Amino acid sequence: MCKCKSFIAILLLCFSPLALSQGDPAAGKQKSIVCSKCHGVDGNSSDHNIPKLAGQLEIYIITATTEFREGIREDPSMSNIISVINNDQDLEDIAAYFSLQPQMRGQQTNQQAAAEGEKLFTSERCNYCHGDEGKRYAPFKENIAPVIGGQHKVYLVKAMHDIAAGKRPGDVYDLMPRLLNNMSDQQIEAIAEYLSSL
Repeated sequence: MCKCKSFIAILLLCFSPLALSQGDPAAGKQKSIVCSKCHGVDGNSSDHNIPKLAGQLEIYIITATTEFREGIREDPSMSNIISVINNDQDLEDIAAYFSLQPQMRGQQTNQQAAAEGEKLFTSERCNYCHGDEGKRYAPFKENIAPVIGGQHKVYLVKAMHDIAAGKRPGDVYDLMPRLLNNMSDQQIEAIAEYLSSL
């Protein structure tokens, strides 16, 4: 193998999900029982108001959950549950378990809206952070945009409206609030339709 290929192989190894892993997924499986009632055993929630966690970025799960712990984000159920997960190692183990589950999958319901949403997702450059089809799987410190392809439509619409209204953090560059505030409800619905169909 030439030096160039060896260097690329080392880079891929360093930035693989397992190399970035902070927690123990085997321990996380047992610890995630407290989460499974709402998010599902494998991270695929059946309630469209509750996000899927299957295949979500480990660093994003840790960040989002920490935001609930610190009161940056608020939700009655999550606020109660996070008080049970009282140490960082438990949180990291749970995040590792969900992140290694097969990535969430959606189902298409409205082809016309999904097609419009796909155009918006590309033209507004959402894929720059969230990846093609919202299936990002290469986090870096300055960009921990979550996996959103295959997520529940109802949850995505609420999340986008909450970010636009400043009810929850958007991104480190403050791009999402500005972008979403310039979109109509119909456009937000279309993007959510597209992402939830993947």
